Amino acid sequence: MATARKFLDVTDGEIDKLGARIVDAVKEPKDPRALKEMLGGAVRNLGEAGKKRGMTTTLPLALGQFQSRGDIRRVPEDGRLEQLGDARQFSLDSPESRKERLAALRKL
Repeated sequence: MATARKFLDVTDGEIDKLGARIVDAVKEPKDPRALKEMLGGAVRNLGEAGKKRGMTTTLPLALGQFQSRGDIRRVPEDGRLEQLGDARQFSLDSPESRKERLAALRKL
């Protein structure tokens, strides 16, 4: 995020606004491509400067920030954890879903 702020004129406010729209959009799991299409103009292309730094849009920045805060989570498309890197979707991570996952883990 520091690189995006310094070189690409990305602000925390911009990422927060995009993140709020992402949280609204992932009531049901969606892959990043579907999210980008759904969010439209809210996702900003960072151009050549972003491409040089490995960030082509603001979407991965917002997804990463909100995932690390626990607001959304990455889930495997087909339910198999070993394939998480290949087929990923993002879904809302509510306190209720956290409780359900913790209860299921405790039973193991």
